[in-house]
Amino acid sequence: MQFVNRDGWGARAPKGPWSSWSGGQPSGVAIHWEGAGGQPDHANCPAEVRSIQAFHMGKDYIDIAYNACVCQHGVVFEGRPVQYKSAAQNTANSTHVAICFLGGPGRPFTDAAKAAVNDWIDTVVPAQARGNVQGHRETPGNSTACPGDEITDWIKSGRSGQSSTSPPSFAPAPPTSHPTLRRGSRGPAVMELQRKLNGVSGAGLVVDGDFGPRTEQAVRNFQAFFQLGVDGIVGPKTWGMVDYCAAIRGIR
Repeated sequence: MQFVNRDGWGARAPKGPWSSWSGGQPSGVAIHWEGAGGQPDHANCPAEVRSIQAFHMGKDYIDIAYNACVCQHGVVFEGRPVQYKSAAQNTANSTHVAICFLGGPGRPFTDAAKAAVNDWIDTVVPAQARGNVQGHRETPGNSTACPGDEITDWIKSGRSGQSSTSPPSFAPAPPTSHPTLRRGSRGPAVMELQRKLNGVSGAGLVVDGDFGPRTEQAVRNFQAFFQLGVDGIVGPKTWGMVDYCAAIRGIR
């Protein structure tokens, strides 16, 4: 999967804080389409995502409504990080992450786009939501034609073109240079952790290299979201998922 983070497509800063999921959520994935547009030349796709963000923010949304957008060329653009609710499907915003296909009638829903959607679901979406994938019009509380018959039929038929990756419960073990961290730890590794948690989960930590109570709580929140053991200790599994999330967002 080719993944473009918010900085990569030139996202504006949100007008306010994103809303966190309540306990046990998200429990599903909603697939949308733009309903129009779609760019034959991939060089124009980032501008299309920017235009969607501008349209949504002009309608008093705090940010682009989707957690991701995917173009016909098979590239996924990060929207609201999946750690936060979308604003794209009414009552299902509290249960479903949202990804939008950049296009509508007459714009091919390509094999590359299908594979990218599946990769995103299998590697970025929280594990508990991956087994419940629906078209926007199938989600609770919505009356809409989105995402059209072709995408809806593709979802209902089992989403052919499944990604080649197996859904990981956590990312591969990190390099051995990562020490185990816990409250009281100090130094450059803690600064790296704080920087990455800020980038992937909006933790808002001061990057000071001091593993204090706020850093511990941010670690616990991250572990709970990805269904890791919630102990506030950053061992191989937690480091692996932190590194994985940071890598797909281009955070080093």
